[in-house]
Amino acid sequence: MRKDYRHILTAAALSLAMLLGNGAACMASDMTLAGAGSADEEADQGDEILPKDEMLTVLGSHSILTNELVADEYEWVKVNLAGSYMPYVIEHAEGNPNVIHFLYERAHGGESPESFEYTDEERAHKLPLLGDDVTALVPLLMQWDWRWGFDWYGGGPAGLTACAPTCMAMIGFGLTGDESITPRQMSEYSWNSGFWVDGSGTSWSLVTNAFPDKPISCQKISPDMYTIKAELDAGHPVLINVGIGKFSAVGHFMILAGTDADGNFILNDPNNLENCSRTWPWDELSTEVQAAWSYVYNG
Repeated sequence: MRKDYRHILTAAALSLAMLLGNGAACMASDMTLAGAGSADEEADQGDEILPKDEMLTVLGSHSILTNELVADEYEWVKVNLAGSYMPYVIEHAEGNPNVIHFLYERAHGGESPESFEYTDEERAHKLPLLGDDVTALVPLLMQWDWRWGFDWYGGGPAGLTACAPTCMAMIGFGLTGDESITPRQMSEYSWNSGFWVDGSGTSWSLVTNAFPDKPISCQKISPDMYTIKAELDAGHPVLINVGIGKFSAVGHFMILAGTDADGNFILNDPNNLENCSRTWPWDELSTEVQAAWSYVYNG
């Protein structure tokens, strides 16, 4: 049974990002493929795009995305934005209604505000998609959040290119509580530091050098269940890189932000909200994870 998102309409807007998993990552753009239900669920779903008829909008206005609205927007996007992005961007947006809405709003003049604040929910690391009382080691941020998604980063809008900076912002803000660490700030730092590589995306150098002025250490770890779980149990969020597969059409960075009572992993996917609405057993992650990094706050 898919999760009903309607109860979080008063929650904070979330955010997202994408990348290319080949040593230099985060290129515009990978539309996440995961989150699809079973064959029976897909049959029951029919022509609906959304897992339920209503879902929190990407832009943080607490309005409602409906299947009818997103279907109309997707038809408009396919016709009017053809050739504007890499072909897979629009093709795979069909399974990610928030990205459809982001592309539509950007084409109609959407802009990010000059300044913004984190929400109380984000400060508390609450994850309403998993339950009102669920918290994680770091908050969930989405690269296409209206607060920073329309900013330009590297080869396109941050909503399509700033996956790595968004993950780094989750870790930096989550570990230190420093609200100056944001996806916008991290994108600017990455760009100014030369971590954006034309034709490739964000270099993996950002992953290990994201916090030069913060007491945060990064260590590349073995991408196996026991090592990752030990890091999470110690309070250390883990960044993972996945290649082409169930989570991505080109590669992607995501964060493992804890485990539940059954030992399943809390996944902060900065691209796809539905992937964040459940926890993941290791056997569904093991074939996807190519590399992993642990982050420790030494303050």
